[in-house]
Amino acid sequence: MRPFIYRKATQQHLRGWVKNTGNHVDVFVQGTETQLENFLHALHGIDLPLVIVTKITKESAEVEKSIISFSIIKSDSQIDEKHPLFDYATCKQCQTELLSGPENKKPNRRYLYAFTSCTNCGPRHSILREYPLDRENTSFDDFPTCIDCSNEYADTKNRRFHAQNISCKNCGPVLFTHHQNSATENMTDIQNHCTTLLKAGKIIAIKSSSGYRLICDATNANAIKKLRERKKRPHKPFAIMFPDTGSIRHFTEAKKEDLHFLNSKENPILIVNARKGILPYGINPSFNTIGACLPGTPLEHLLLIELDRPVIVTSGNGPAQSIISNPDEAECSLIGIADHFIHHNLKITHALDDSVWKNINKKPHPIRLAKGYAPFEFQLPVKLKEPVIAFGAQMKNTIAIAWENRVIISAHLGNTSNFNTWKKTLKEIEILKKHYNVLPSHYLVDNHNGYTSHQWVRDNFFRQNFSYTKILHHHAHASAVASTMPANEPCLAFTWDGTGLGENDQLWGGETFIGGPGHWRRVASIREFSLPGSSAAIKQPWRIAASLLWYCDLDYEAANLNRHIQNRHMLELTHVAWEKKINAPLTSSIGRLFDGAASILGLLVESTFEGHAAMLLEAHATDPTEDFISLSASSNSSSASVPAKGRDNKQNLYIGDWEKLILLLNNNDFSSHYRATVFHNSLAQFILDQCLFFRRQDHVNNVGLSGGVFQNSKLVELTCILLKKHKFNYFLCNSIPCNDAQISFGQIIEYASQQEKLNLSQEQP
Repeated sequence: MRPFIYRKATQQHLRGWVKNTGNHVDVFVQGTETQLENFLHALHGIDLPLVIVTKITKESAEVEKSIISFSIIKSDSQIDEKHPLFDYATCKQCQTELLSGPENKKPNRRYLYAFTSCTNCGPRHSILREYPLDRENTSFDDFPTCIDCSNEYADTKNRRFHAQNISCKNCGPVLFTHHQNSATENMTDIQNHCTTLLKAGKIIAIKSSSGYRLICDATNANAIKKLRERKKRPHKPFAIMFPDTGSIRHFTEAKKEDLHFLNSKENPILIVNARKGILPYGINPSFNTIGACLPGTPLEHLLLIELDRPVIVTSGNGPAQSIISNPDEAECSLIGIADHFIHHNLKITHALDDSVWKNINKKPHPIRLAKGYAPFEFQLPVKLKEPVIAFGAQMKNTIAIAWENRVIISAHLGNTSNFNTWKKTLKEIEILKKHYNVLPSHYLVDNHNGYTSHQWVRDNFFRQNFSYTKILHHHAHASAVASTMPANEPCLAFTWDGTGLGENDQLWGGETFIGGPGHWRRVASIREFSLPGSSAAIKQPWRIAASLLWYCDLDYEAANLNRHIQNRHMLELTHVAWEKKINAPLTSSIGRLFDGAASILGLLVESTFEGHAAMLLEAHATDPTEDFISLSASSNSSSASVPAKGRDNKQNLYIGDWEKLILLLNNNDFSSHYRATVFHNSLAQFILDQCLFFRRQDHVNNVGLSGGVFQNSKLVELTCILLKKHKFNYFLCNSIPCNDAQISFGQIIEYASQQEKLNLSQEQP
């Protein structure tokens, strides 16, 4: 922004200055009335890749005769208001410069230079030590600029004018293959050697701009098999980095709008349909989709152009661990996975995973937000009395810090039951507090006392002098999606996920609420079923399948499950535990219902990653039928009221009964594809049935869909078609994931609304 202001001001021969204040730039200009009008007109036509103008304010000032020119002055050292910065993919100009060789008449100092960037691209958040974004506050401060780079930095006509990450081969970071020879290797030789190794089927751990990635040749089945075995990742699909959009079109069914999204400066991974029979089966076993992305750093561009084929790219870490950014740690942790390493000596202050998006209801929706998008900021509808920290959930976790009417949500952190991830979470809290000059004294945690964050807060609140509030998991989900809906209007929020602790220690996951943040009323759920083996059932969905079938009075021989479980003795023991309710807690989880359904259809016996069963079931639902089984007590969804059989008399809830659906899933007279499709159709119809009922009863027309189940694009699209047909207003979170990554944000929305409601009640006479 500052270089742009400088150019426009000097073009009008104005005197004054521009400086960075963190959340905006301050400009002082003086000149004739015509000069000032032309300058202001130019500001309203700003077209910069990394700039979004939200507001321009102006006021009159006294002329300062001592100012005789226009200049960029030093940023404020103490910035009152700071906003997140992001890492961005290599821009087109830098790509051209990177690949323009000696054959060009004009000398190019950055030909094949793996750290080429400018004011329009490159790392920012991942190298930031503190605000403002000046070179001395970043990792690039470790690399004093050479004379040529200093001249470019000072040249107002150069696109690297005031580029804080400016560098070249003579003064910038370097690549190396071992931590002991960081200054002795030729970078071009390293890049060529890496290409040779990839062609030979080797696995490379490569330090990207924001952390280590593992890569291998995506067309080499043996290399893929080796990576799966070493990373202990037998089934979860890998993301693939393609050399260019032409390659993506060849290997996938990506549409024009998908390619445009993949080409964006944020460099996301987008889940798209793969063309059958082209890529090796090992990339996405049993699935019809893959995560596609394009090169985002100069080194990635160089490698893929030389290799001329796609590569698998996956986070450089072990199972359930955080992404690694330190060379010594990488060699220690990844030595059993990677055959070779490519390091660099630019320190990463904030390691970031890749961001993952998926088309849901024909629009990209985030599944995981990190590089290019996070940390990210929202405005609260109310003003907080005190700053707060929200710890989020246990899986797919993020944390959030909020003060006044601002919320900053961290990048993806992962599973906080892992010790290293938990340490990273605590470190991230300290970073957020430091970066934004906020000292929260109140913490928000999930109601589940088994979560790491809940235990830590409970054990430390007295010693560290803070207070805390417990927020119900599904209230947080509901409040997150409600933040996208019209204020002061009641809404119907569906919160469907795997597991969350509800009231009275019930395991929820198929709940519907009416109301709004701070005043939710649970009005619907599904018939409960037990999880034999408790948490073991999540990784062994055959247990859930068995439980559902036994509720339907099917014995071993009558159940399809008997053909898939080889250990008959284990099945019999599980039945005894189920019958006697030993270690078999009840749940109302739609996510677990997906697990059981997939296992009944024989799609899997054990799950090897979170969401495995649900993804298989979604991929399997390919029959074009519109048939469904009603989960409502009456098959007539337009009836004036729900019969008593369909309501929970204790809690007065609308209850969905899955028994007929389970019987269909177990019926081999129909194809498995048909049964999988009917399963999705039935859940979509169940949502519509509830919406129609509560529209009549409570006059609610706004519907929100929240929770990890709604990452299922087939279910969401079917549901939205039905809701649109019946003229409901439906909402999904477009800016943040609908899974547990949104819990920290939802906790803050819920808490803020509770506080506002409390304040209003106290003000009443």
